[in-house]
Amino acid sequence: MSAPTKRAGDGVDIVGVFDGTRTWNAAGVIYKHDPGPTDLVKMRDKQAKIVAQSRARSGIHGPATSSLLRQISVCVRSRTAIDSPIVSFQVGAGPIRPAITVWPFPSRGKRAWYVVGEANNREDAARVRVGVADGPWHTVGTVVRNKSGEDVKTGQWFLKVVRPWQFAVRAGVSRAAVIAEVVYPADSSSHVYRVQAIDRTGHTMNSSGFKTNPDQSIEAWFNGNYDSIGRLELQERSLTWNTFPKVRLTPVTR
Repeated sequence: MSAPTKRAGDGVDIVGVFDGTRTWNAAGVIYKHDPGPTDLVKMRDKQAKIVAQSRARSGIHGPATSSLLRQISVCVRSRTAIDSPIVSFQVGAGPIRPAITVWPFPSRGKRAWYVVGEANNREDAARVRVGVADGPWHTVGTVVRNKSGEDVKTGQWFLKVVRPWQFAVRAGVSRAAVIAEVVYPADSSSHVYRVQAIDRTGHTMNSSGFKTNPDQSIEAWFNGNYDSIGRLELQERSLTWNTFPKVRLTPVTR
């Protein structure tokens, strides 16, 4: 299935490209001041300084990351988003990857977010595609636990196993949790996915995170008792792509 495509800049703008020390615009012109959210830029620069000082004390010099690694930042505006948008990046012919940062961008508006993706390309410039999922979630697969304790599946298959777990809170104290190991659909170009756990009273159980396993399955963690699960849902959200034909991955020096 091909994903819908918006014109470049329709709700998404390139803010800058960062190489660890400098930030420049899509045309390669270096900014005197990074245009990103002030608080986030300060945190990033402080962390970079700490890493550089630690490396210097250890006698290590030079860049801490690959000289090809770039962070591409965009501003995403959405009047209809019911929560923070989910954003994916594709640089050149590379793989589709999720954003590494989604941060409020109040200087660009009340419904604006500063979103960062990573690139590791040898080219001086490349096409950048930014996929934004900010619409409603739709349930496409369900696993319901009936009164006999059996799991009844409808719609798209996604659940490998669900099991109880205990998270240590502090010494001698633990918290009940549930781990659902799931497999998302392979196509990441048209939709993003999530799993929701709903208890027997119809309330959504709070998510406490997830991790990706080596086989690309996802472990989703939920707070609550295993016996309280009523159903698990696979939900999808459509991605809309914005294409920027040429973004400089190296600055123009004059």
